[in-house]
Amino acid sequence: MKVAVMDLVPGLVGATIGGVVGYFAYEWGLRQGLVAGVVPGAFVGLGGGLLSARRSIARGVICGLGALGLGLFAVWKHLAVPESLGYFMSHLHELSLLMMIMIALGTFLGFRWGGDSLKPLPGKPKAGATSE
Repeated sequence: MKVAVMDLVPGLVGATIGGVVGYFAYEWGLRQGLVAGVVPGAFVGLGGGLLSARRSIARGVICGLGALGLGLFAVWKHLAVPESLGYFMSHLHELSLLMMIMIALGTFLGFRWGGDSLKPLPGKPKAGATSE
């Protein structure tokens, strides 16, 4: 049990760092005129996968939920809705289809990349490498 928890910690730290970087990258993109709701969630998964040593479905689920939450929060802040977050959540169906697709893609990437280990193990050939 202790080993399983300790396997989650570096990935979750990476997911947190990735989420912060992703949120600020999203904000920077908005100032440049780019609305990319996929960025915060994808960075959560990227950070989680880069700091983890092995695959974990539990970490993937946690990163996916974090990616969904961060994506919704970022869009809520971007839309500058004067009402509360609860009001925004009750009116999600009013978002554009493209924005919903971007949030869903960010959530999927958060789950997929966050649950995987994105660094090769020592002695394991890199993807696409051939051994002769």
